[in-house]
Amino acid sequence: MNVLLVHSGEWECRTGVITHICSLGRALAGRGHSVTILMRGRKGEFVEAGVHYMFSPSLFRFILDVHRQARQCEVVHCHDVLSVLASLPRRDRGLVYTGHHVYADTRLFRSSQEWQGNTGLSLGTILKCGTGRILGWGVLKSVERVIAVSAFTRDALERIYRVPTPRIEVVFNGVEAERFALSDIARTGNADDVGRILSVKLDDARKGLHHLLSALPLVLEKVPKAELTVAGPKPFADYGRYIQNLLDDYRISAKVVFTGEISFDKLVSLYLSSHLVVVPSAYEGFGMVVLEAGACGKPVVAADIGGLNEAVVDGETGFLVEVRDSSVFAAAVVRLLSDGPLRRQFGENARRRVLEKFTWQRISGQVEHIYESAGTGVYR
Repeated sequence: MNVLLVHSGEWECRTGVITHICSLGRALAGRGHSVTILMRGRKGEFVEAGVHYMFSPSLFRFILDVHRQARQCEVVHCHDVLSVLASLPRRDRGLVYTGHHVYADTRLFRSSQEWQGNTGLSLGTILKCGTGRILGWGVLKSVERVIAVSAFTRDALERIYRVPTPRIEVVFNGVEAERFALSDIARTGNADDVGRILSVKLDDARKGLHHLLSALPLVLEKVPKAELTVAGPKPFADYGRYIQNLLDDYRISAKVVFTGEISFDKLVSLYLSSHLVVVPSAYEGFGMVVLEAGACGKPVVAADIGGLNEAVVDGETGFLVEVRDSSVFAAAVVRLLSDGPLRRQFGENARRRVLEKFTWQRISGQVEHIYESAGTGVYR
C-alpha cells in the first residue's frame, strides 16, 4: 500500500507529533508499505529506513505538494486539521486523521495560563477556539476514519469536532522500545543515593514545570541530595521569568539543570541514568514521555489528568497525583526515591507493559487495519 503521512508542522521544531509520525513511518515501511512523509521544513528530501521524507519551504508550497503527492497514494494519513484541508478533495483515496490534541479545546489554552492564576480566556482566544471548532467540524466530515491517541482525546473529538463515534478508534501512541536498550545500571537500579529526577520538554507552560519546582523544596527536605534534570530548553519570555523567580525564591537553582536541545542518544542516556521520571503536565493528550520512561525501565510520577490516566497504571508503573498540591506531589516523588525495591518493581512493570502493548510493531498493525477499512475498492 502506498501511504502518505502528512503534517503541517515544521521538521526543525521537533515535537512529539513529529516523533510519532517518523516512528509510525518506519514501522509501516517495515511491514512492506511504501511510505512518504511530507511536512514543512528547510531540509532537502531524503530516504531513511525505507521512508521517503519530503519538505515544503512554505505553507503555500505545502498545500501544493500535498495535492501532488496525494495523487500517487492509496491512503493519506493526516496529523492535523490543516493537513486534512490540504488533502481535499480526496477522490478515490482513503483519508485518515489522527487527533493528537484538539487545538480548539479551551482546556488546552487554560492549561497554558494557569501559572498566572488566571484561567479565564480572552476574546481573541474564544474566537480562535470557535473558529477552530467550526473548521474542524467541517473538514473532518470528509475523513473516513479518525484515530484518537487516547480515550480522553476521543471524547474531545466527539464533543468539539462532532466526529461520530463509529468513525473514531482509539490507537495509543507507540514507542520504538529497541532504541531504548537497557544498560546494566538500568537493569539493576542505581546504587547511589543522589536521587536523580528527570523531566522532558517542559518549556511550554502547560507542561507544568512550575508545579514541579514548587514541590522540589519539599523533596529536598527528605532527600537532600536529589537533583532535577530538565531535558530540553529553559522556558523563555514571561513564563521563563516566572520560572527563574521560582528558582531564586526557593533557592534551588543549584539543584536544577536545563540541558538545552539534546540528541536522541543523550536523551536515552538521561532516561537510563535517572531514578524516576516526572510528568507534571496540566494538559496532555496521551504522554509519550511515559512510554519512553517505561521502555527504559523507569517509573513515573505524573499528573492525574487527561491521557496520562491511560498511560500510567497508578500503583503499578508509577503514581498519578494532583500536581497542584505540592505536598502530595513531593510525597510521591520522595517515596520512589527512598524505596529502591518499589522503584525497581514499578520500572519492571512499566517496561513489561510497554513491550506488551505499546511497541510500534503492534501499534502499526492496528493502524494498517484502519487503512484497509478506510480506502476504496479493494481497501474498503
